[in-house]
Amino acid sequence: MQELDVSNVRELEDFLINECMYSGIVRGKLDQLRRCFEVQFAAGRDLTPDQLNNMIEILSDWRRQPPA
Repeated sequence: MQELDVSNVRELEDFLINECMYSGIVRGKLDQLRRCFEVQFAAGRDLTPDQLNNMIEILSDWRRQPPA
Protein backbone atom coordinates (compact mmCIF):
# COMPACT_ATOMS: atom_id res chain seq x y z
CA MET A 1 0.00 0.00 0.00
CA GLN A 2 2.99 2.26 0.50
CA GLU A 3 3.63 2.46 -3.26
CA LEU A 4 0.08 3.78 -3.80
CA ASP A 5 0.37 6.23 -0.89
CA VAL A 6 -2.63 4.78 0.94
CA SER A 7 -2.54 4.13 4.66
CA ASN A 8 -5.49 1.81 5.20
CA VAL A 9 -7.79 -0.65 3.47
CA ARG A 10 -10.59 1.90 3.02
CA GLU A 11 -8.28 4.24 1.08
CA LEU A 12 -7.18 1.29 -1.06
CA GLU A 13 -10.81 0.40 -1.81
CA ASP A 14 -11.54 4.03 -2.74
CA PHE A 15 -8.52 4.05 -5.05
CA LEU A 16 -9.60 0.82 -6.76
CA ILE A 17 -13.14 2.06 -7.25
CA ASN A 18 -12.56 5.73 -8.12
CA GLU A 19 -9.28 5.58 -10.03
CA CYS A 20 -9.25 2.11 -11.56
CA MET A 21 -12.78 0.77 -11.97
CA TYR A 22 -14.55 4.00 -12.95
CA SER A 23 -11.88 4.78 -15.53
CA GLY A 24 -12.21 1.30 -17.05
CA ILE A 25 -8.66 0.17 -16.29
CA VAL A 26 -9.91 -2.86 -14.36
CA ARG A 27 -13.21 -4.61 -13.72
CA GLY A 28 -13.79 -6.95 -10.86
CA LYS A 29 -15.34 -7.54 -7.48
CA LEU A 30 -14.23 -6.43 -4.04
CA ASP A 31 -14.54 -9.38 -1.68
CA GLN A 32 -14.54 -7.83 1.78
CA LEU A 33 -14.89 -11.18 3.52
CA ARG A 34 -11.71 -12.56 1.94
CA ARG A 35 -10.10 -9.08 1.83
CA CYS A 36 -9.25 -9.29 -1.85
CA PHE A 37 -10.10 -7.86 -5.25
CA GLU A 38 -11.07 -10.43 -7.90
CA VAL A 39 -9.97 -9.07 -11.27
CA GLN A 40 -12.30 -9.92 -14.16
CA PHE A 41 -10.69 -7.63 -16.73
CA ALA A 42 -7.55 -5.50 -16.90
CA ALA A 43 -6.69 -3.13 -19.73
CA GLY A 44 -3.60 -4.10 -21.66
CA ARG A 45 -0.49 -1.96 -21.56
CA ASP A 46 0.87 -2.90 -24.97
CA LEU A 47 1.06 -0.36 -27.77
CA THR A 48 1.09 -0.91 -31.48
CA PRO A 49 3.96 0.79 -33.33
CA ASP A 50 1.61 3.43 -34.77
CA GLN A 51 0.50 4.44 -31.23
CA LEU A 52 4.01 4.99 -29.88
CA ASN A 53 4.55 8.61 -30.96
CA ASN A 54 1.18 9.65 -29.53
CA MET A 55 2.00 7.95 -26.21
CA ILE A 56 5.38 9.68 -26.05
CA GLU A 57 3.68 13.03 -26.59
CA ILE A 58 1.04 12.36 -23.90
CA LEU A 59 3.63 11.25 -21.35
CA SER A 60 5.90 14.19 -22.15
CA ASP A 61 3.01 16.61 -21.60
CA TRP A 62 2.14 14.88 -18.33
CA ARG A 63 5.75 15.02 -17.15
CA ARG A 64 5.91 18.79 -17.73
CA GLN A 65 2.91 19.43 -15.46
CA PRO A 66 3.73 20.80 -12.01
CA PRO A 67 3.03 18.46 -9.09
CA ALA A 68 -0.41 18.81 -7.50
